[in-house]
Amino acid sequence: MQKKQHLILLIIYFLTLCVNAQETNSAGKVSLLTTQKEFRVSDEIFLDFDVKDSKNFNLYCSNSYGSSMIYPDKNDGKVTFRIPTFLSKKEDF
Repeated sequence: MQKKQHLILLIIYFLTLCVNAQETNSAGKVSLLTTQKEFRVSDEIFLDFDVKDSKNFNLYCSNSYGSSMIYPDKNDGKVTFRIPTFLSKKEDF
């Protein structure tokens, strides 16, 4: 009987850890300012966001060549990400 109680307590402990480890939702705190939805290949791409708090934001990009973390330029509640050309260009082999 004691093993069963320990198992139940262990499961409750792990469930508590999982719930507490979740990040809070930032909905409403970040909004996209860039209205352009389509871009030409090899064009320089800038994505502007309005930010309501002072958290540090990064943009994670993943493609067939690998993954990259893009760090923003911050200016008075506005965050701008410049997508590098190696992510926006298309190579013909």
